[in-house]
Amino acid sequence: MAMDRLRILCEDTFFRGAFCGVAAGVVKNFLAFIFFFIIFTDEHYFWKFSSVLAYHGPPENLFMHITALIIELMFCAFLGVIFVLLVASIKTRHYLLMGTLYGSFIWFFVKCIVVIYKVDQLKPSTTIHPFIIWMLSMLFGLLIAILDKKLSPKTS
Repeated sequence: MAMDRLRILCEDTFFRGAFCGVAAGVVKNFLAFIFFFIIFTDEHYFWKFSSVLAYHGPPENLFMHITALIIELMFCAFLGVIFVLLVASIKTRHYLLMGTLYGSFIWFFVKCIVVIYKVDQLKPSTTIHPFIIWMLSMLFGLLIAILDKKLSPKTS
C-alpha cells in the first residue's frame, strides 16, 4: 500500500525531484558532519552557507543549526527538481555522468558566489576542505541521478 502511494507520487516530476534532492542532501550533510565535525573538528559544512545567508554568520546554538540545515535541505530539494527537469529535457543514457557533472557544477557555482561576493566566513581554512566539499557535491549529484533513475516511472 505504501509502495503504491510512493509510486504514484513519483510520477509527479516535482515531487520526485524534491524527494531525490532531500534524500541526497541528507546523505551529503551526514557525511559532511562526519568529515568536518568528527574528523577535522572544523566548521566547514554545507549548512554553514545557509546559516551565513540567514543569520549573517555561522550558527551559534542548536536552533540556528536546525533551521540552517532545514534551509540547506530545501535548497537540495530545489536542486533535485532542477536536475529531474534537466534530465527530462536532455534525454541521455549517461545519467551517472550527468549527475556527477551536475554536482560539480553546483560546487563551482556556489564557490564562485563565495569568491565574487567575498564571503570571508565561507572561505576554507585548509587545502583539503575544497576537495572534500567538491567530492561530496559530486556524490550529491550522483545520488540524485541514481534515485531519479530508480524512482522514474517505467515507460514501455
